[in-house]
Amino acid sequence: MLYAAIGLVCMLLVLLLRRGDTRSSSIEKKRISPVDEKFLRLFVKHCPAAVAMFDREMRYVMVSDRWLDDYRLHEPSIIGKTHYEVFPEVPERWKAIHQRCLTGVSERCDEDSFERVDGTLEWLKWEIQPWHNSSGEIGGIIMFTNVITDRKNIETSLHEKEQRLNAVVNNVVDGIITLDSSGFILTANSSAGRLFGCQPADLVGLPLNSLLLRQDKNIKSILDSRLSSGDDCFADVFEMSAVKDTGVQFPIEIGFSMTNFNGRTVITCILRDITERKRQEEEISRIAYYDSLTGLPNRTLFQDRLSVALANAARKQDQLAVMFIDLDGFKRINDELGHAAGDEALIEIGRRLRGAIRDCDTAARLGGDEFVVLLPAIHHRDAAARVAHRIHRSFHEAIVFGEQSFFVGGSIGISIFPQDGQDSEKLVKSADASMYQAKRYGSGFFVYASDLSSAPGALAEHV
Repeated sequence: MLYAAIGLVCMLLVLLLRRGDTRSSSIEKKRISPVDEKFLRLFVKHCPAAVAMFDREMRYVMVSDRWLDDYRLHEPSIIGKTHYEVFPEVPERWKAIHQRCLTGVSERCDEDSFERVDGTLEWLKWEIQPWHNSSGEIGGIIMFTNVITDRKNIETSLHEKEQRLNAVVNNVVDGIITLDSSGFILTANSSAGRLFGCQPADLVGLPLNSLLLRQDKNIKSILDSRLSSGDDCFADVFEMSAVKDTGVQFPIEIGFSMTNFNGRTVITCILRDITERKRQEEEISRIAYYDSLTGLPNRTLFQDRLSVALANAARKQDQLAVMFIDLDGFKRINDELGHAAGDEALIEIGRRLRGAIRDCDTAARLGGDEFVVLLPAIHHRDAAARVAHRIHRSFHEAIVFGEQSFFVGGSIGISIFPQDGQDSEKLVKSADASMYQAKRYGSGFFVYASDLSSAPGALAEHV
């Protein structure tokens, strides 16, 4: 666009100068009337390109408004001054170009830069042509410029972003693959190869299904469903189980995104090994649902399991039992040996409780020296009594600290669903109340909630 108007502007500038040249013929002068001259000067002044006309000494003769705006100049202050007075920062290489053009050469450059006095960098697109007077001699040069600094900055920014993106894609930890609409792999990055234990090229051409476990081989159906929905773009994330080249299974997270480019479906998959995340989730779950000291389920998990057991018992018309256990003799260990020894004693009690119950039962620590046991699916309350006896027998063995031995017993309260309560809160409260009743008789007793008005039955001999 700039160069298309150069010839016309150059001709107009020369005509204006020749009108004022006394050596011009009367015919040449008559070609431009005063009115025409006015319009020609207005045309040059308002030319959309930055245009400046110089004499042989590089003094300003005429400039367009665009030139003044681009270079933050004022016309009255520059006309008659040399270009190098106005711009002392003009580099020597440009001065050399000016001198060559004054010999009759035309030069142009689509991208050129120079540093201003204030240190800012400007980018230009320019062309320089000599102009001739009425005698055919070179009267000076006409300079056409277009400041492209903003465009160049945008291009540089885009190039830098592209480089950063390429660096990320080439070094990203996650695997990145592209698929066709049938689920076959088109491309794979290095991380995708490492993920499956092979070279990226080995993955190209394989169906993604071939890298997943049998129960997770639904990629094709997922893609078909999305593609048939007519969505131009979708994004989904799934957790699946994948298989390495060696046959090792591992959990992965797969993110799908689909876009349409010129009628062609492009599906990008981000693959991430989530083995460590799963381990962390299990650890978080352990912290949230298990007692950090004994490793037994905590109150939250116990309540959850009790709710499930109650629903099953109600549906199958079974019974279940809740046992509330408070330790006897534990405080003496804490008082005489300190809390570290007390913690060791609680860990040992937890181990003994696990050994005294069935695999389907749950022993949990509520806090301090209080424990609860859930016995799901029992047919008679005597089953709870048998477990209570096993627990008491497990307490017969002393807990040894160096040369000191301590015996820890327990008082147990037992509530039975459905007669002692229809919900978890009532059952736990009933078992708790029964435990306090048993404690009144000393260590080694249990009491059923339904027998609170009766004498307790002895578990075994007293500790």
